[in-house]
Amino acid sequence: MDKEVNSLNRLLATEAIRQLKAQRLRAIDSKDWSTYAALHADDHVSDSYGGEVMRGNAANVRHLSALLEGVTTIHQVHSYEISFTGDNDASGIWAMEDRLYWTQGGKPHWIHGWGHYHERYRCERGVWRFCYRRLDRQRVEMSDGGNLEERDRPTS
Repeated sequence: MDKEVNSLNRLLATEAIRQLKAQRLRAIDSKDWSTYAALHADDHVSDSYGGEVMRGNAANVRHLSALLEGVTTIHQVHSYEISFTGDNDASGIWAMEDRLYWTQGGKPHWIHGWGHYHERYRCERGVWRFCYRRLDRQRVEMSDGGNLEERDRPTS
């Protein structure tokens, strides 16, 4: 009986992590930074910015929201591997594809990328949250002359 209960709990936890991942992608693409922040543990670490590691949820949200200001994003994940390392800890690898669109010098530019997210999750008071993320890209295609850092910034 214990094995059945354990299997059921892992299945429910896997679904909760899948929902967490879907909410994160929707929050990024819709620029819903309060929802995005709520999905991450306070001590979250993100190693997804080309060598610049963001430590802490608040620092990561500040960095990501500034990085994506004026950028239309489309994120998709295609498959996943989730492993449980404890009752309240798990890790996952997700195949990903993303597209980013922005204007630079008044001209449209874009990035199309493929790779894998490597993540860790922790269940805190019954809620799964991200606590670590690394993005490894296998391929990136970009418009000629495109540089996300040189994009036209929206005026408010």
